[in-house]
Amino acid sequence: MRNVIATVNLRGIRSEIEVNSLNETVVITRGTDVSVDRAGQFLHNEAPLAYRTRLYRDFNGRLIHREVETRDSHTDGVGPWIDRS
Repeated sequence: MRNVIATVNLRGIRSEIEVNSLNETVVITRGTDVSVDRAGQFLHNEAPLAYRTRLYRDFNGRLIHREVETRDSHTDGVGPWIDRS
């Protein structure tokens, strides 16, 4: 059985999935490609946002920590990653 490494939703937005050697998802990158705009909602030549979510697991494979990338420079005290555990 092969790993799912990407999905494309009904609007044509591609998301990519990275897995480790144990087939556990470690990074999800949403919106990596918007060139197939099935809904006609995007501007032409618009760059994809490609926001990442990092997943951390314990030795039993249970999800213990999740971080979501943020690019908002207007919020004081928030770095490039937000803890979503």
